[in-house]
Amino acid sequence: MRRSNSTDFAQLHSGCEAEPGPTSCSADNPELSRRTFLRASAFGAAAVLSNHLLGRARLTARTGSLLAPAPRPGWGVYRPEAPGNMASVDALAKRVGTGPRLLLWYEAWSSPWATPSQLASQCRLVVSAGCTPMLTWMTADQTPSPTSAGLANAEVARGSQDAYLMACAQAFAQLRAPIYLRFNPEMNGAWSPWAPGRSTVTGEVNTAESYVAMWRHVRGIFDAAGADQVRWVWSPNIVYSGSPSLAHLYPGDDVVDVLAMDGYNDLAHRWRGPLTLFEETYGQLLAISSTKPVFIAETGCVPTGTKAGETSAAWIREFPAALRQMPRIENVTWFDAQGYTLSVEDTNALRVVFG
Repeated sequence: MRRSNSTDFAQLHSGCEAEPGPTSCSADNPELSRRTFLRASAFGAAAVLSNHLLGRARLTARTGSLLAPAPRPGWGVYRPEAPGNMASVDALAKRVGTGPRLLLWYEAWSSPWATPSQLASQCRLVVSAGCTPMLTWMTADQTPSPTSAGLANAEVARGSQDAYLMACAQAFAQLRAPIYLRFNPEMNGAWSPWAPGRSTVTGEVNTAESYVAMWRHVRGIFDAAGADQVRWVWSPNIVYSGSPSLAHLYPGDDVVDVLAMDGYNDLAHRWRGPLTLFEETYGQLLAISSTKPVFIAETGCVPTGTKAGETSAAWIREFPAALRQMPRIENVTWFDAQGYTLSVEDTNALRVVFG
């Protein structure tokens, strides 16, 4: 469900919208809340886009041995107000001691804020604030409901959305700065409308093959439009028991620029440090491509675990040791919202690790 443009912004982000059945927000399930929250916050953040034009904030590993020290990676952030209002990102940057390299946000193709001109405007705001845009661009709203349906991957691959895609590609081609485009991420997660096995609005069932065909088709349109500064980010969820093969969902080295992964330390699982959380998926990504840079495109940690010492700030401080074991990771992006909101202690830890 999208909220209307008249929704009060403070109210929108003061809590989680309750929905019936399995999509209800729950403090006991921050991962479910995260996906429900994204659908509302993407609209709400864009609603204040024009207000940001006053007072813009100025923010300011390659391959090698698996045991070699990694250069300090950059960091990125998702804040529900941004890119419409970058003031909170500026404040966070001051606390960390350096600005984020990447600003992450979300737009579904059905959003009124996903028109070519709106997308280009949002990217310009991010660039003007000293960050690189990382737009999560989705053919449908990501939702935890197993019954919701989006566009069929095969339909997109057959060209049904080509007019929209070409207009977006041309708008991006006119931008001078690099843009990371994270297209239909978490494709190995059953909650994603574009995932294999999901039914669609046309009745077709998505497959790994149709996902790859869709990706290659969309990328081809951008290449034809000369949108060379767009960097394509392929971003699965961390692997889990029963998740489909990543290799079968990979569109190919010729159409992917960055490998990425999403993973959260939440109470739905045992407490897992960063290395434990990401190392299996990291190994699979390296097996898929030996040359592509790797990002952690989304991560967060619940404030506390069940044992003494299990805090989000302590978890963040484990990252340097974890990244020494995963030296291809060049950027870590924090989901700073809902059950994963960064506390003062967390930002102090980020300052130690990234500042």
